[in-house]
Amino acid sequence: MMGRVRWGYLAREAALILLWAYVLLVAGGVTGLVNFRLQVFSAGLMAATVGGWVAWRWWRKQPAPRTGLEVGLAVFLMGLLVATAVSQDLRRSLPLVMQAIGYILIFYCGFDLTRTGWSAELTEKSLLIGGGILVGLGLLDIFQTWLTWLDATLGLPYAPDFRYRTYAVVGDPNLLAATLNVMMPLAVARLGAARNRLPKVLLSLWLAGALVVEAFTGSRGGFFGLSAGLGALGVLWVLVVSRAAQAQVQKWWRQRWPALGLSVLLMAGFGFLTLRILNLQGSAMQPGALESRQGLWQIANAAFSQSPLTGKGPGTFPTEYARATSIPPAWPFLHAHSVVFNTLAEAGIIGLAAMMFAGGVIGFSLWRARLKDSGPKRARWAGVAAAWLGFAVHSQVDDHTRYLAVALPLIIMLAVTLAEDTEYEQRPTFSTHWFLWPLALIGVFSVYSLRAYFFSEQAVEASLRDDWAAAARAADEALTADPLLAHYAYQAGLAYAHLAAQGDETAIHTAITRFETAIHRDPAYSLSYAHLAALQWQAGQQTNALENMRRAVQLAPLAADFQINLGLYAEATGNTEEAQAAYTAALAYKPQLASAYFFTETSLRQAIIPPPATMPPRTEAEWIAIWQGNREQPEIYMGLAEAARARGDLELARRYLGAALWVQSLADRTTATLMLADVLREQGKTEEAIAIYQAVLNAHLRYSSLGPGTAGQNQYAAFVFQRRAFAEDMAPQLLRLDFTAELARRLWPLVQLYEQTGQLDLAAEVSAHLVAADPSLGVER
Repeated sequence: MMGRVRWGYLAREAALILLWAYVLLVAGGVTGLVNFRLQVFSAGLMAATVGGWVAWRWWRKQPAPRTGLEVGLAVFLMGLLVATAVSQDLRRSLPLVMQAIGYILIFYCGFDLTRTGWSAELTEKSLLIGGGILVGLGLLDIFQTWLTWLDATLGLPYAPDFRYRTYAVVGDPNLLAATLNVMMPLAVARLGAARNRLPKVLLSLWLAGALVVEAFTGSRGGFFGLSAGLGALGVLWVLVVSRAAQAQVQKWWRQRWPALGLSVLLMAGFGFLTLRILNLQGSAMQPGALESRQGLWQIANAAFSQSPLTGKGPGTFPTEYARATSIPPAWPFLHAHSVVFNTLAEAGIIGLAAMMFAGGVIGFSLWRARLKDSGPKRARWAGVAAAWLGFAVHSQVDDHTRYLAVALPLIIMLAVTLAEDTEYEQRPTFSTHWFLWPLALIGVFSVYSLRAYFFSEQAVEASLRDDWAAAARAADEALTADPLLAHYAYQAGLAYAHLAAQGDETAIHTAITRFETAIHRDPAYSLSYAHLAALQWQAGQQTNALENMRRAVQLAPLAADFQINLGLYAEATGNTEEAQAAYTAALAYKPQLASAYFFTETSLRQAIIPPPATMPPRTEAEWIAIWQGNREQPEIYMGLAEAARARGDLELARRYLGAALWVQSLADRTTATLMLADVLREQGKTEEAIAIYQAVLNAHLRYSSLGPGTAGQNQYAAFVFQRRAFAEDMAPQLLRLDFTAELARRLWPLVQLYEQTGQLDLAAEVSAHLVAADPSLGVER
């Protein structure tokens, strides 16, 4: 009998570890939000676990347990449904309703399983084991990056510091910090309650590793969440968990004035540190926390002002952001970086009031459950309460409610600790039928949504083979299966645009129709108007093309590509003033385009080109002086590399360029990469030079609207629709000038290297691309 019990415990432990590992390491991050296969697997796992639990209870006619949260959850769900009913995009709001229902069902499943024999201690231990794997992978990422930094900088006279933001496992630093913050109070509480040495050592190592990883996330919001969570844990430990700690604090408090003075100093110090961190710039990619969020909060506030009662609809903040921001070159955000502001924008006062009411019910229920019958249970209760409080604080400056890696540990550990309260045994139950219909609703919607996504995935795979006919058919099937999701109409329009560029005369009209549908469903996306305009221009509908390109420019005034195409259309129709203004704006946003051959083709364009800059290059001493003030600028190491190259020290130049490319920065890396290729060529490292030149060429031949080197990075599809998209989100009918004449000349050594190594076919292929960008190269050759 004991053996059977032991094997049952081990089986449950293995199942829980695998489930937590899947949630934390695979499905809980950014990839899990978008990846089709993970969405399918997660839906299947939900059906197998929660669906199996509901089916078992229904089959055995067992009632469902009451948790004390029923009223709060019902009010929250009603607020969400009201906002969804009047949403500006019902199709994009429905997934959030389904996710909320799913969270509630998972909560009840965890609560009931704990009440019927699944150990709360085992659930917590398995979560921390999964978290330990997450911490280990984070440490591995940091260590590997440190090794690359060491290789790039060891021995350099002037080198960048080791400053790095880790995106390990979950795909986002702030999300990684939030995930760790949920688990750290649990680990600290478990450490405080541990009696044996081995658990204490393991938990101490776990916490030390987690703190290191958290530090490398550079998350200011994560710092506040962790501080609040651990601070709350300390208070709860004294008030509820440990009588010894309570006695020690009471003894200390008897010396009132010193204690009061120390408390004031601590509060003042924390307040000062808070202000410093809120305004602190992290890495070169990371502005101050307040600076980076104020724009998002202003947009959310504007959306709330337009619809204060019910908001614009769950999941629609990205649309409001697109209306207020130039996308491209910016990319959208999934949320307003604040649960409060995001809820006001998407669900209005009703939604925020419902959420706060539900939060109050959760807090009240947790407080009622504090009187456990054992020390470990009280410690676990304190850890869960602290984790929720830390999450609430972090959520003032971020929003991770849609990520399973944060949501499920909070939900399940809440269920576990509430289920340990003996008072729940006296509460009435309710029929399991209340779970059947929501579960069936989630199942039907998941099948409906994932079926269309399956066709969309087929379209993406066909596009990677350049089979645009198959891509168009599959995209149309996705649109037919889910006609209200604008993403599918956009994808279909893009596929037909490629067919039209290949000479299919009927495809152009189909593409126009698809983009008109996309605009009808999502009128805030500038690229839909730009593509529609380009296709109409190809079809000879010049008036409509000009009107739609103007609309694209209105939505994305900083998109130089749109300005170039608007100028082209205006120039062709005789509107020289509009053409001049558009060309001038394009060069203001992307000055490097001035070297494009396009601007030499007409006198109007030639007059737009600004005179070349006459600023003399900085000396090595000047670069060193700049380095002493800020070591996180790639330009410093490029300047030092140029100086080393000028005096013939090619190896030092190569290493400085490696340092320039190592620094985490949003700056364009093309110049530094080409300089590195030049240095390698001069060193006689032909194969390495060819590889780098070719990589730069490839980055400028196929890329997304975010610019060269971004093929496959479609942030709009990912954050707005949670879908994968074509690697290139710009139709071939749109003129793009990033492949300039200057770049072609910088890449000409690649042709020479291919010829020197006897790869004549590749030399001819590359030469054709370069001559197309700068016809004078063909004449010279």
